[in-house]
Amino acid sequence: MSTNTGTGESAADPLWDIPSATLAHLRAAEDQLRRYDPLVDPLAVSVPAWNALQTRWNRAADAVIHDAELMAELRRALPRVVNARDRRMLAQLLLVPLDELPPEAEAILSDPRVSLTADQVEVVPAIYLVDHDGDPDSVSLYAADDTHPDESEHDLTRMGGLPTAGPWDRPDTVFLLQIDLSTLCQATAVHAFIATTVMPTEGLLQVFHTTTGDSRTDSHIPGGGATVLYVPEALLAQRSRADGEALFPVRRISMEVLPAFRFGPAATTDEAFAQVIALQTRADTIAREATWYREGDARPDPFDEALPTSSRMLGSQWFDFDASAETRNVLDADLPLRSPRDRHILLFDVSGDTAFDGVFGDDARLEIWIRESDLAARDFGQVVSFIRGT
Repeated sequence: MSTNTGTGESAADPLWDIPSATLAHLRAAEDQLRRYDPLVDPLAVSVPAWNALQTRWNRAADAVIHDAELMAELRRALPRVVNARDRRMLAQLLLVPLDELPPEAEAILSDPRVSLTADQVEVVPAIYLVDHDGDPDSVSLYAADDTHPDESEHDLTRMGGLPTAGPWDRPDTVFLLQIDLSTLCQATAVHAFIATTVMPTEGLLQVFHTTTGDSRTDSHIPGGGATVLYVPEALLAQRSRADGEALFPVRRISMEVLPAFRFGPAATTDEAFAQVIALQTRADTIAREATWYREGDARPDPFDEALPTSSRMLGSQWFDFDASAETRNVLDADLPLRSPRDRHILLFDVSGDTAFDGVFGDDARLEIWIRESDLAARDFGQVVSFIRGT
């Protein structure tokens, strides 16, 4: 049995079973990074030398990623790779870095790891609303409800708990979440995305729902039980803490722009279905992973992407749900478009995975739709809702 004397790895290592000079070059660069990791020994290598090593690794990795045959071999070898560090290296090669790519179809389809065509997958940017399962007693999420005349900035965004109160009518239904649009637009990536839409960039959106039906089953109720309140910034100066008992624990929300994926009309093969599902799973994992692990928790295998899904604002429907004739008929009847250029927009797609586990049914989501013309006019008085279950 031969060995690789540069790293001490034996040929029993599944990666060394692959006869590739391109892969060997990457493994050598990986070995140097491991040997001089400044997180382990800050004095082991200078900053310029470390940057040069990282550049060498990036170039070697890029060569591997653009070798389709080699990438196929790495995928076949993956089940036999048990070394944790090797699996993390393979994750950097095999998993599509959606957080590093523009969230548009062109950038994603041009990545060599994606073998889908534009008619096999629909890609739409969305704002992922990730709820943090933290301790609300450590950082009060209600503190911003108290007005301070000398403070113009505030962050009222939260999921569950009680809504911010004020001189506006609150519906007698279940409070789900609220988004502080002023804070939302302070984040660079989110602001850049919002600038491409007709969303308002200030004020507060509050979302309520009966959770017992939707625009199909409860067509006699406006919005099918959904209410979206828009509170302008000027009115927020009169806000206060709400009284009462919360149905759901209050949670902090972080926001990130990532693509949302759906099956395209030409996604007719098992391979295409699997790729679309894997891309959506990847997006949800990237959105959720930064908040899912507490300090000291063991991180799972990088290929075990089974984190709960996130709620979203804007974007597209969840890939499991068809844009059926029934959906179109309800939207056309309850929200008739005002002009040929008008369209229906999915304003919120609320996940039932974490904060609202089981509220909408098993593995279900709540969709809230609005006309683009109403969104542009900051008129949230007419919406349509659908509870989607699998």
